[in-house]
Amino acid sequence: MYKSGIPLTLWSKLRAKHDLSNEEKFTVREIVLNHLKTLRNHTEIVCDVIDEDVYPKLILEYKLRTHDSVLLATAILNGCSWFITNDREILEKKKKLSKTFRIVPDLPQNFLREVKG
Repeated sequence: MYKSGIPLTLWSKLRAKHDLSNEEKFTVREIVLNHLKTLRNHTEIVCDVIDEDVYPKLILEYKLRTHDSVLLATAILNGCSWFITNDREILEKKKKLSKTFRIVPDLPQNFLREVKG
């Protein structure tokens, strides 16, 4: 995601370059809080139980890293249709994962194009 041409992931690094007034800081805080409230009201909490089938399969057969396997297994076990990621290791296995687990790992921009129609 970008804001004013700056990736949001870089904002913390650029914080020192752009001093905000107290009023601007308050405005940013209020906007963030409103978005978080909206997100909380429209998001379900998922179950993070790791099962004995999917998780090991992702590590041993798909050769995914442990933390990626935890995240992907959580999405699979909670019936998610999409797994949004920039992780090339997961994206390279998109077809196989989609066929086996009925979940589509994809880039954020591809997901947005798909849902916007």
